Amino acid sequence: MVGPHHDGPATLPPGSGTLLPPRWQLWFEPGEPEPDEPRSLGRYTVTDKLGSGGQGTVFEGIDGVLGRLVALKVCTLATEDAAAMIEHEARCLARVAHPNVVTVYEVIRHGPDLVMVMEFVLGQTLRPWLRATNPSWREILDRFMDAGRGLEAAHQVGIHHGDFKPDNVLVGDDGRVRVIDFGLARYSTDLDADADAEPVLRGTRCYMAPEQLVGKPGGVAGDVFALSGSLWEAVYGARPYTGVTEHALLEAIERGELVKGKLVPGVPAEIEAVLRRGLSARASERPTSIAALRDALEQASRAPRDREERRRRWAERGLLALASGVVGLALAALVKPTPFRVEPLAIPMVAAELDPIPQTLARAKAAADKQLHTVAIGYLDIARSQAHMAGDEAVMRAVADQAEALGDEFDRRADYVSAYGSWDIAHDLLAALPNTEAPTERVLAKLNQARSK
Repeated sequence: MVGPHHDGPATLPPGSGTLLPPRWQLWFEPGEPEPDEPRSLGRYTVTDKLGSGGQGTVFEGIDGVLGRLVALKVCTLATEDAAAMIEHEARCLARVAHPNVVTVYEVIRHGPDLVMVMEFVLGQTLRPWLRATNPSWREILDRFMDAGRGLEAAHQVGIHHGDFKPDNVLVGDDGRVRVIDFGLARYSTDLDADADAEPVLRGTRCYMAPEQLVGKPGGVAGDVFALSGSLWEAVYGARPYTGVTEHALLEAIERGELVKGKLVPGVPAEIEAVLRRGLSARASERPTSIAALRDALEQASRAPRDREERRRRWAERGLLALASGVVGLALAALVKPTPFRVEPLAIPMVAAELDPIPQTLARAKAAADKQLHTVAIGYLDIARSQAHMAGDEAVMRAVADQAEALGDEFDRRADYVSAYGSWDIAHDLLAALPNTEAPTERVLAKLNQARSK
């Protein structure tokens, strides 16, 4: 559990046998402790109160046997059901051995109370960390990716958190992220048993998936929704959906009315697209697992860098293609005089960079009609570079269609080398676009056919 930062030289409280910072001496000085705040819990000496919540009070303590700091979550048991819930949380956490999940050492009885003894973490939860550090979008994403790894580890042993939110994620001073508070967690078998049970609202409403808002268990899909919503809040400065009541929230989710506040600078648009899927009203439309969500987020985070690299690469290739086209034009004029007049420098270096893409494609078609196949492919390569740099899907599709059509024409003329070059350009553009699986496979089949000729 989280604890405050400690500074100053360590001192030795009387009879403790363990070095503690000076602030903790207050607990051992003469005088009575505050009402209802114990000096000890079994073999654990209480050194500070960390906070209180709906499930109990958390103290900082020290293990008198092992001499290590611990967090002591004390829950006063109004009923045996409350004891069962705490023991359930402990069992859940005990089954997960992962660096991104807080460690539970044991659960003990102390009079009428049940005490969960946990790993003590110096640091703070995600919400104050976000306010205090003013992190970049990449730093925020990294913290949530680590939290996702913790959730994923829990899912692998059949445990679903059920109440994931920024307040249930610790960021340690050691830089390690830990997911906490599995009090509402459910085993996979529990979810099956709950399917026909009376609906019960469990969790924090503003982070709950729509199925949870109507009292059903969330499962993996619910944790995917909560992680997506928490990350959305962190990078877009507002909770994704707003509503005073469960009904209002459900309506907002169904309509897809996502809210934005103060945007963290530089967040790629691709991140938003992934989070929108994670926050879908229907569980079937969300990523199928935390791992799938993390993979999609990582890919989206690389999109700006990949675009820049692609533009640089295609700009270089465009210049090479331009040089190749000029050489091909010169060779064609020397080896085989043509019945048409070739203007000097038909592919001028500067003009090729400034020509609109439709004009570049027109030049490619004209060269192909005059059977200057090498020159035509040079123009196609320039158009490909221009299309990649523009980043416009419609333009990229248009260039791909032209390249495929010219490749078909070259194939009919039995110029399989030129056909392959044109289809390769078409395949490259289609492969970079979404929802082009069928045409990409079609062009790939043509490429494989050309290789065999």
